[in-house]
Amino acid sequence: MLVSGFIEIDNKPVPDAIISPLPELSGSSCLLFSLHTGGKRLIMKRLKPELAGNPRYVEAFQKEYETGARLSHPNLVHYCSMSDDIDGCYIIMDYVDGLTLEEFLARNPQHFAKPQQLLHIFTQLLSCLDYLHSRQILHLDLKLDNLLITRVSNDLKVIDLGCCYTDSYNGTMGRNLAFSAPEQLNGSGHIDVRSDLYAVGRLLEHIAQQPSVTYRAKLQPIIARATATNPAQRYPSAQAMLAALTKVLQPKRSSWGIAALFAAIPTILLIVIGLLTFNKPKAAPNTFVFEEMTCAILSEDSLTCSLLDVSTSLPEHADGQIIIYSPVHYGENYYTIADIADSLLLLNPDVRAVGIPEGVTCIGSLAFFGCENLLSVSLPSTLRVIEHDAFSSCHKLQHITLPAQLKQLHHGAFVGCYKLRYIEIPEGIRILPIDCFVSAGLREIKLPESLTALERGVFYDCKSLQRITLPAGLHTLGDFCFYDCDSLLEVTNLSLKPQSNLQLFNHQDSIQRTLRVPAEALERYRQSPAWNHFSRIVAI
Repeated sequence: MLVSGFIEIDNKPVPDAIISPLPELSGSSCLLFSLHTGGKRLIMKRLKPELAGNPRYVEAFQKEYETGARLSHPNLVHYCSMSDDIDGCYIIMDYVDGLTLEEFLARNPQHFAKPQQLLHIFTQLLSCLDYLHSRQILHLDLKLDNLLITRVSNDLKVIDLGCCYTDSYNGTMGRNLAFSAPEQLNGSGHIDVRSDLYAVGRLLEHIAQQPSVTYRAKLQPIIARATATNPAQRYPSAQAMLAALTKVLQPKRSSWGIAALFAAIPTILLIVIGLLTFNKPKAAPNTFVFEEMTCAILSEDSLTCSLLDVSTSLPEHADGQIIIYSPVHYGENYYTIADIADSLLLLNPDVRAVGIPEGVTCIGSLAFFGCENLLSVSLPSTLRVIEHDAFSSCHKLQHITLPAQLKQLHHGAFVGCYKLRYIEIPEGIRILPIDCFVSAGLREIKLPESLTALERGVFYDCKSLQRITLPAGLHTLGDFCFYDCDSLLEVTNLSLKPQSNLQLFNHQDSIQRTLRVPAEALERYRQSPAWNHFSRIVAI
C-alpha cells in the first residue's frame, strides 16, 4: 500500500483515500495506482520519478489530461482531475473493470468466433475514433494494451491519450512498432485520420489471425485497404470503414432457414391476428412510404420530412437514374423533402445519376458513399449543408455544381472523386474542412472570397491540380494541404500576410513552382519559411 500525504480530486482534499500500486498495469513512462475513496474506485496516474522533470514527458502528461478532460464518449475513459504534490503531477481518472484486448483474447479465444461480436467491438472503436477526429484529435497509439474490454458487458474502452495529436499539442505524438502507420514510423509526419485507421486495420488483422475466426476471408479486403502504405488508398474516415465492415459482417435479414421459420410461427400468427383485427398494419411512428420512397416526418407545422430510403430496383430506374420527387403525399397532407438521410444509397453500384429536388436543405453523411458508377448529381438551390463523406469514393463522378446558398461542407465530402475535374466553391463558405477533396481529379478549383481557412489535407494527392488562387481573407492553411499535388505549378496568393505553415507542400526542392503575390507583400513572402522555397516569387 502506498502512503500519500495529500491527494486532491477536483481541487478538493481526499484524506481517506486508500492507494495501492498497480505495477502490472504501469507502462514505460507512467505508474498507475488504484485509489479507493467513498466506496468508489479510481485510477491515479503519475510520471515515473526519473521522468517527472523531463519537459517533453511533462508536456505529454499535461496534454493527456487537458485533451481527455474536454471529451465525453461512452467508449473513452473519463478523466476526472489533475493535481500535483511533492512527487509531481498526477491524473485521476475512472477505473475500468476489465482486461486489455490482449488479455481478453488469451482468456476468451472463442469470443470472436461470431462475426457479430467482432462487429460490436469495432463499431465502438470506430465510433470513438470518429468522435475524436471530429474534434481535431488523433489517438496515434492504438494497440492491444490501450483497448480495454469490460467484464460486465464486453464493451470497449479506449485509454491513454498521452501520444495523441491535437491542434494545441502537435509536438508530442507517439507511435508503436506493431500498429503505427508507415508515416508515423518513417518520420515523414504526414499524419491524419487515416493514420488511426491504419492501426484499426492492424488490430482487425490481429484478431482475424485467431483460430476461431473462420470468416477471415471476408475481412481481408477491409484489412488490405485500411493498411495500404499510401494513405490516399485507405478509408477516408472512421464512418466509411465502419460502413464497409458492417456490410460484410451484418447478418442478412432475408436469410431464413427452416428452423428459423418454425421458430417464427407464433410471431407470424400474432401478426396475422393483428391484421385481421385492425384491418391495416401500424407503421412506425412518423414514418411512411410514398411510392418507392420511405420518409420520416420532421415537422407537422412546416410539413417537412426526411428521405430515409429509395428503391433502386424499380423498372423506371433500370438505367441507374434516380429521380427523387417532392412533395410526397401522406394522409391528408403533402410533405416537402427537406433532408436526405445518412447512408441513403451507401455502396450502391447501380446508381448512375441522381436528381435531388428543390426544398432539400441537407445531404446526410455517407449518403452516396461508394456509389462507384455515379456520373452526375443535380443539387437544388435550397441546399445548405453537405455532411461528411457524402460523395466520398464516387470514383466516376464527373460533374456537380454546388448551389450558391450552400453554407457548409463537411470533412471528406469528395474524397476519391477521381473524375471530378472542376468545381466552384460558392461565396459564403468560410472553411474547407479536413480531407475534403483528397485524391480528387481536380485540375482547377475556384475558391470564394469568403474563405478564411483550408484545414488539414484538403487537396492532398490531387495530382492533376494545376493552378489555384488563394483569396485575400484566407488566414489559415492546415498541414499537408497540397501534399502530392505534383502538377500544381502556379499558386496565386492574394493575402497581404503570408500564412505561416511549413508543411503545405512536399517535393519543395524538386518541383519548379511559381508563386504570384501582391506587389506590396513580395518581400514578406520571399522571407517566409512557408513560401520561400518557390523557384519564382513574382508580383501580380
